[in-house]
Amino acid sequence: MKESTSRKQQAMETRIKILEIALGLFKEKGMDAVKVIDICQAAGVSVGAFYHHFPSKESIIERGYQSIDAYIEESMRKDIYADCQEKILGLFREANLVMENLGWKFISDVYKYTLTTGNKYTLSTERYPYRFIQESLEEGVSSGQLREEINPAQATEFLMKLVRGITFDWCICQGSYSLVEEAAKTVEIILREYTI
Repeated sequence: MKESTSRKQQAMETRIKILEIALGLFKEKGMDAVKVIDICQAAGVSVGAFYHHFPSKESIIERGYQSIDAYIEESMRKDIYADCQEKILGLFREANLVMENLGWKFISDVYKYTLTTGNKYTLSTERYPYRFIQESLEEGVSSGQLREEINPAQATEFLMKLVRGITFDWCICQGSYSLVEEAAKTVEIILREYTI
C-alpha cells in the first residue's frame, strides 16, 4: 500500500514538473518553437513519460488553466472583501496579474491554441472564476447591493466575455498597457450599472 502511494506521489511530482517546465519554455520561446523533446530534456524525463501524463503538447495549456484557476481560488480565500463588487474586482485583479506575469506573447499562444483546437475549457461555467462571479452576483442581488432584475448567470457570462476581449486587445497591443488596470476600470463601470 505504501509503495502505491509513493508511486502516485512520484507520478504527481513528475506531472507538475513537466507542466511547470513546459509553461516556462512556452513563455520564454513561444509555444510553436517548443517541441515535446525540448520539454522532456529540460524536465529530465523520457518522451514516453511525457505522453503518459499529457496526450499532447497543447494539452498542457488546459492543465495550465486548471492550475491558474486553483491558484486564484486559493488567493481569493485569503482575502476579505467588503461587498460583492470588491469580490468580483478582486478575482479579476488576481487573474489578470497572472496573465500579466505570463506575458502577452504566451497569452497570445494560449488564445491561438484555444481558437485552433476547439478546446472550450476556458468557456466552461464550471470553472472557479465563473462560479465565484455568479455566486458573488447572486449574493449582491439577495443582499440588495445589486438591482434585483439582474440575471447573475447572464451577467457572469457578460463579464467574462468582456474581460476576455480586453485580454485579447492587450495581446494585440503587445502588452503596452496594464491589463490589471484596464480590466478593473472597465469592470467597475459595468458593476456601477448593476448597483442600486
